[in-house]
Amino acid sequence: MLTLSVATRAAEHRTAFFPWPDLRDGALAELPIDSYLAHFVPFETGVNPTSVASADLDQDGRPDLVVSNYGGYAPPYLGSVSVLLANGDGTFAPKRDYRTGDASTTVAIGDLNADGKPDVVVANYGARRAPTGFVSVLLGNGDGTLQPKVDYPTGSEPYWVTIGDLNRDEKPDLVVGNWNANSITVLLGVGDGAFTPEVEFLTGGVPKCIAIGDLNDDGIPDLAATAYADTTVSTFLGVGDGTFTSRIDLYTGWYPKAVAIADLNGDGRSELAVATTDSVTIFARLGEGGFVASGRYRTGSIPWFMAIGDLNADGNRDIVTANAGESSVSVLLGNGDGTFGAHSRYLTGLEPLGVAIEDFNGDARPDLAVSCNGRSPGIVAVLLGDGDGTYGPKLQLPVSSRFALLSLSPNPSRGDVRVAFSIPQYSRVGVSVYDLQGRRVAVIAEREFVAGRFEATLSASSVSPEGRSGVYFVRMEWRGGHAIRKLVMTQ
Repeated sequence: MLTLSVATRAAEHRTAFFPWPDLRDGALAELPIDSYLAHFVPFETGVNPTSVASADLDQDGRPDLVVSNYGGYAPPYLGSVSVLLANGDGTFAPKRDYRTGDASTTVAIGDLNADGKPDVVVANYGARRAPTGFVSVLLGNGDGTLQPKVDYPTGSEPYWVTIGDLNRDEKPDLVVGNWNANSITVLLGVGDGAFTPEVEFLTGGVPKCIAIGDLNDDGIPDLAATAYADTTVSTFLGVGDGTFTSRIDLYTGWYPKAVAIADLNGDGRSELAVATTDSVTIFARLGEGGFVASGRYRTGSIPWFMAIGDLNADGNRDIVTANAGESSVSVLLGNGDGTFGAHSRYLTGLEPLGVAIEDFNGDARPDLAVSCNGRSPGIVAVLLGDGDGTYGPKLQLPVSSRFALLSLSPNPSRGDVRVAFSIPQYSRVGVSVYDLQGRRVAVIAEREFVAGRFEATLSASSVSPEGRSGVYFVRMEWRGGHAIRKLVMTQ
């Protein structure tokens, strides 16, 4: 039998049915549990929270939280949203849940019926491979409560929803990313909280995240959508009537997870920020609607969600990512010229999938709310800001610059062997033991890992149940390379 203790969290994807990473083995072993809980405040949500948004739902001047909850991992999924009303001091009243569709993944807030009260819309991932999905609209009553949901059809497996005025009629519209259909759905608002029938536009593979903004300075809203399976971002220039020109794809690198549109260099024009496997890439403007990669900045592992705001009151846009691969958020402070400093990481609850920026305790300093999917019940973690872009003690994790089979210890060995290896980026890695005839006699690890240094314990009996002496080879394999070390077992 072998055990694996990790310095960062090992990551392994669920089946394609679950549209987020599954973080199963390992823990933040270098941090004691009291340190783990000390620097954020957890508030209970529904089952498997997936995203978080903030608005003043009860109109008391305090920003409240709305969290989308996936529900169970098998039918019936019983998706929901949790509403947590703010106390004004950074704490929140106990949640109140509202039923949505099956497997709710993303929540957005806006005034959908022009009554001055925030309303809620949720994308429901739903049944696997169902031909159509739907979003749920829950109109707000202005006192912190929501009306029963009304559903509107979308493409298959809608994961993302966002709100904007696409046809410039001053009525909020919806844009939905359909995970399985490789498309976006546009639902034009009527103005009373209802929406016209859907219109679909094809994207790259698996549109996980969508942003709305003006990408060519014509005053008409455009779209950017990550194509998670194609390692691209698709941009769509708006015509002004809720339709769009043909898409243009930008190569981003591995598995783009989040995209944002914002003026990052203060020139009055919008840039793109795209979160991939362990970094954020900035795309600067190049002509009308064109972009070119201008900088790449490291984040924590698997930045599943990204938000932009001024975190240190210097007038520059900063970036925060929710890092599902290591239970942290990364803060990248902007320099005002489109570049960013090195990221700082802060511990959150397990498997953070969403983050919102708001002043939750009334001190005029931006705070963070992070939806964390990896515990039961789910939680939203609140990190209070210090005003300078920091959020308590930073999380320090070991970082490796290369793939390496570091050591076998002891070697030669009469018993168990500690196998140490390092991984520089999120990758699938296999580590196995072979005898002199080339037969694989033991598997140490074979799965996806986040960046970090790892150590596994290989028992002598798993190599040679009879306890015989012999010479073996430990082989570590990754995409494009391998490493081998000789292992000697003695009686």
